[in-house]
Amino acid sequence: MLLLWTLLFAFLTLQDGSDTVSTGLGFANWLKSVFALPQDAETLHLLLRKAAHLICMAGESLLLYLTLRAGRIPVGKSACISLACCLVLAVLSEAVKIPIPGRHFSWRDSGLNALGAVAGAAAGLVCSARRRRMKN
Repeated sequence: MLLLWTLLFAFLTLQDGSDTVSTGLGFANWLKSVFALPQDAETLHLLLRKAAHLICMAGESLLLYLTLRAGRIPVGKSACISLACCLVLAVLSEAVKIPIPGRHFSWRDSGLNALGAVAGAAAGLVCSARRRRMKN
């Protein structure tokens, strides 16, 4: 699951400017039609692009944490490794956009990525704590 999520994350990150707009607007229009959302497609597209940073990195962080736990890595160490890797990825995923036409590096988006990394690692810790409580 981690590998598939990482491939999706890489696909979205490495798209050129016109492809990312096309993908985002297509998804925004689909959401708008399925859920009868009141926002115009452009506004929804902007919201989705910013939310994607949080969601993608939170998913990456949580899935990495769960993968490490499945390998019997201790809870704290799994959270630290997941968080450290995803914080590095938070900046690298923006840096690789520099040479891509129509894309750019954004500290704001790196910050959203980092926030997602923290949320994912925290969610992993919560899952582990709940599982421990259920066992006892």
